Order: sequence, then structure tokens, then C-alpha cells
Amino acid sequence: MGLTLGNPLGLLALLGLPAVLAVHFLQRRAKREVVSTLFLLTPLHRESESGRRWERLRTSWPLWLQLLAVLVLAWLMAEPRWLEKNSVQRVALVLDGSASMRVSKERLVKYLREDLGGLGRLSGTTEYTVLDSRVGQGRLYHGTELSGVVAAVETWVPAAGTHDPGPALRLARSLSGPDGVVWYVTDHAVETSVAGVQVYAVGESAENCGIAGVTVEETAGRRVWRALLRNYSDRAVERTWRVTDRSGAASVPEKVTIPARGNLAVQGAFPEGSEGLVIAVDADVFPLDDVAPVLRPRPRRLAAVLPEGAGEASWRKLVESLPDFGVTADAGLADLEIVEAGGGAEVAAERPGVVFVKAGETAAPMRGVVLVERHRLTQDLNWQAVAAEAVPGVAMREGDEVLVWIGDRALVLLRGGENRRQLIFNFDPARSNALRQPAMVVTLLRFLEERRGQVPREEISNVDCGQLVDQPLKLGSGDPAVEMTWETIGAGGVVGKVEGRSVAAERAAVLRAPEEPAFFKVRQGGRTVLTAAAAFRDAREADFSKAVTKREVETVREALSDRHSQADGHWRLWVLVLLGLLLGSWLLAGKARRSDQREGGVLGV
Repeated sequence: MGLTLGNPLGLLALLGLPAVLAVHFLQRRAKREVVSTLFLLTPLHRESESGRRWERLRTSWPLWLQLLAVLVLAWLMAEPRWLEKNSVQRVALVLDGSASMRVSKERLVKYLREDLGGLGRLSGTTEYTVLDSRVGQGRLYHGTELSGVVAAVETWVPAAGTHDPGPALRLARSLSGPDGVVWYVTDHAVETSVAGVQVYAVGESAENCGIAGVTVEETAGRRVWRALLRNYSDRAVERTWRVTDRSGAASVPEKVTIPARGNLAVQGAFPEGSEGLVIAVDADVFPLDDVAPVLRPRPRRLAAVLPEGAGEASWRKLVESLPDFGVTADAGLADLEIVEAGGGAEVAAERPGVVFVKAGETAAPMRGVVLVERHRLTQDLNWQAVAAEAVPGVAMREGDEVLVWIGDRALVLLRGGENRRQLIFNFDPARSNALRQPAMVVTLLRFLEERRGQVPREEISNVDCGQLVDQPLKLGSGDPAVEMTWETIGAGGVVGKVEGRSVAAERAAVLRAPEEPAFFKVRQGGRTVLTAAAAFRDAREADFSKAVTKREVETVREALSDRHSQADGHWRLWVLVLLGLLLGSWLLAGKARRSDQREGGVLGV
């Protein structure tokens, strides 16, 4: 069993040792008496005449008893505990993978060396587990060496936006067991929903100013970018911003003043022939939002083939006004088809498309309660205001997925598999107000976006760092691997060298954009699927004004000490020894004083 101290501060009682020695170094001042003769006095050795000053230490029993009493007192106050030889404690650290932790990483390493080093001495063996709060990151370290924990933290790269650490905390709680210690290592004072988790904050308030977002618009035939500069501090700051083309050409720097806790918009046009550029501001404590790469976006344009005689259709104007959507006469080039079906007609889902009902005669209005099913196409949409006539509709088939009901009538439904899905509006738009209702327009837009994600055609876009790459990739075990290449953006907007990695097709469903600002491409089978610019745009992670340090280690230390060690069972005996030493010292000191007094009487002193 090893020895540890429950109260190391109790060793301060050892300061009593030099105090006792100092007292015994001091000499008592001799009393002066005038006498008429000296021949009757017994000759004595010369004594100190100066009184209380430092002289040679004179040992005595009271001195040694007092020194021993100080040692016993320090032993009792230090609360010695005996470690159980085979005791094991488990400590789990969940590191907040948010990008803001980059600023606190160096401070975190320092604090962990101090605090974990102390906890490691409270049991025979300490098992450490280090996890990232981001889903899917796995264990960063598992073992019994503090050096392994430090090495894992030093190589760890936090880069995510605001996210829920709950799953990682619950995993850490289960791994550490009911008696283990779980710390959520972050930089803000937060509350967790997982019982038994202690927040270990290592943040520090700091000023930051960066790029909060970039948009690209078409204005007067020119592509114009607009960037929002945001100041997260409580005082106005000056910053210089510039624009760098991917070829390396830079604009003239401009100095601006951004108000306290305020925003400032800057803008410019893409240079002629330029497809991408980098907006940069002066570097500060948080480099991720100091640069923002941006491309001229080009979404996948969908082409549809229309039915014959659709020129006068009521829905034609709506379809032609949809963004990034066009009409083609070549069915072989079409991504989907628009179908007009007569009342009661059978519609086979042979290819993806949109179906509208065309009625020949008027009918009574539909009656009944409107019920909207829970579905991604109709989520948060209000179909209550849609009014339509009860004309004969498309015949229902087994496997149809109804999205909206009016009474027992299916108003909107889906038909077919993933690559030949059809959205059926089971009413005549010409005999309803649906074309003027947001619910129908948004449902149609969502369906087209879903189809756009299935078209194997290159897209150029601007995304967030770490965003899921939602692209039409082949994800089978026998499909070609997915390749991603990127160019990271350094300070001042400098484009770095090209890097890359390959991901097996069956794992590409969770492929994400680079976690740092970069230009990147995604390819599969020699075909470019996505060209994009990833920029950091999470304003919550860029605000360090409320970052704090909160290291409540003492409570954990006491709990672990009680759990993995035993208190000194002989403390009562030590108390009696202490009292005995004090009593013995007092008695011997009194005896010495009485002896001195008797000698003084004989001498007439």
C-alpha cells in the first residue's frame, strides 16, 4: 500500500520546527544585583550578559519533545492515507471538438499536466480514456500513461461548429463506470444533460473579429460578392481587408472600423475571367474566420420535358420561374418529365417527374379535414388554405406515399422508387388556388432539390467547413472510390499546396468538406461531382467574450481519495502521543525553572 496525503497543506505545520529552534536559541536576560562583597559567592562560569540574542543552541529534553510534537502535529494535519495496492480509477475526458477550442489548446495541455498528475497519485492504477465530442471520431487515447493523454491532446485538431456533445458524454459515462470521473473539457461555462459529468473549462476571454459570412449575387450582369465582417469585442476595432485571386493577384488593402459588437458589410465584383477568390482580414487569435474562399456558384441545372400542348397549362408559368430549371425538347437529355393526367388515369412511375391532374369539367369543392403527413417535403408547411375542386384524380396504387389528405382524398402523393420518383398533385391546379399558395410552391421546390441531388453532374458551390458532402455518389461496395483534393487557405489568403485522400465508396456517405478554409473537389470514377469553397461561418464559435476557466478539481480529489485509500487508523494514538509530548515538555520546562530559582536563592541573585 502506498502513502498519500489527504490534506497536503497540513505539512505547513512543519514551519513550527524552525520556530521552536528560534525560541531555544534566544537566551534569557540575567538579573543584576548589587552586593557588598564577592568572596562568599561560589565561582560560576561566565554567562551571557546581553540577554535575548542568538547563541549556541543548548539541547534539552523540552527542546526534543517540542520538536517531536511539531512532527506529530504535522502528520495529523496532513491526514495521511494508505492507498489500496490493487485499486483502479477510471478518468474519461470528452474534448469539446468545437473550433473555438483551438485558442485554448496550449492552456489545456498545461492544466491537464497539473491536475491529472495529482489525480493519478490517488489510486494504484489510473485508466485514462480521451474522446472527441464530435460523433464518429472514436477514441483518441486509452491507457494508463499521462504522457499518452498529453500526446493525444497535442495532436488533436478541434474544428467543428456548435454541436451536441451528449452522445460522446453518455459513451464516456458508460466507459468510466459508476465510480469513474468524466470531464467535459470545453472553454465556456456550460451545463450538460448527462448525470455525473463535470465541466472542466479552460477558456479565456479574448477579442476577435472575422468574416461571418459571404454571399454571391448576380447584379446588372455581374457576379458580386458580399462579406460580413463581425466584431465580437466590446470596443470598436480597426481591421484591414483585402481580396486575393486564386492566381495570387491581390487587391489594394482597405482599412475599416467595425463598431463594438457590430457588423460591417464589404463587397466587390469577381474579376473578369476569375472563378474564385479569397477574402482576408488581419490575423488575430482565431485564424479560421480571418479568411473566406469563395467561388462563382453554378448549381446543377435541371432540364424537364413537357407534355404536348402544355403551352397553355396553368402550371407552365410556375415551372418556368423555378430557379436553375429549364425545358428541353430532347427526352434523352431531360432529368425529369412533367405529366398531365386525365381524371382517373393510370400513371406509371417509369421515370422521375411531376404529375398534374387535368380535368374536363368543373366539380364541387373538396370537403374534409386537411391532414399533412410528417415528411421532409411538407414539413412546417400550411396546406389548410389550399382550395380545390373534387375532380376525378389519379388512380391510387399500392405503395403510394400520401403527403396531404383532404378528408379521405389523397391531395398530394409520392410514387415510385428513388431514381424514378414522381410527385403527384392529385387535383387540377387550374381549378384551385394552389398555384398562389406557398405550400405547393415549396413542396415542388423541395422535390426538385431532391432530384437535383441525384443528377450526376458537376456542381460549383460555397459550403461551410465540415459540412456533409451531399452529392449523387455511388455508394456500393463495388463502386469506385471517392477522391477528395483540397487547397488550404493560409494567413492573408495565401492558397496552399494541393493535398488529397481517397475514401471507399461504401464510406463516402459521411464524407465532409475540409474542416479548415479551403478550395476542394470531389471526384468518383474520373468524374468531378463537386467543386466547392469551404469557409468557416459559425459566429457562435468565433465569440470568446464569455470564455472562462473553471477547474474544480479539489472535489474530485477528495472523492477519489476516500474511494481508493484508507485513513490512518492510529490517529487516536497519535493524538495521545501529541498530548503526552506537550505535557512532558511542560513538566520538564517547569522543573528546569524551579531548579534555576533554587540556584538563584543560594547565590542571592
